[in-house]
Amino acid sequence: ERVQQANANVQEHMKLGNRSKSALELLLTHKQLTVVLKACEELEVVTRLSRVCCESVARQHAVPIVFKLIRSCNRSTPHMAILYPALRILLHLCRNKTTVRQVFAEPESC
Repeated sequence: ERVQQANANVQEHMKLGNRSKSALELLLTHKQLTVVLKACEELEVVTRLSRVCCESVARQHAVPIVFKLIRSCNRSTPHMAILYPALRILLHLCRNKTTVRQVFAEPESC
């Protein structure tokens, strides 16, 4: 009964697929570090929780975006905060056998 009640109360913007799509849009359109950090944290959660979302994120060309973001970081505290979820996103993609090749095939990965 609790599961049915939770499913009845779910909001469209909180579904994992919608969260991953909006987080990718934020990464592509915003430069403000707090927004980028929030987007990385969202992507880290959805790639950790769902294999389907891992595949969707990879299909939406997130791998080169994440590598570009990592390369743009410096050693400042805000950038270090962004690096942790960004690296976790790649870790989750590497744990999924359908997306691991996309991570290692990316020229920025070397």
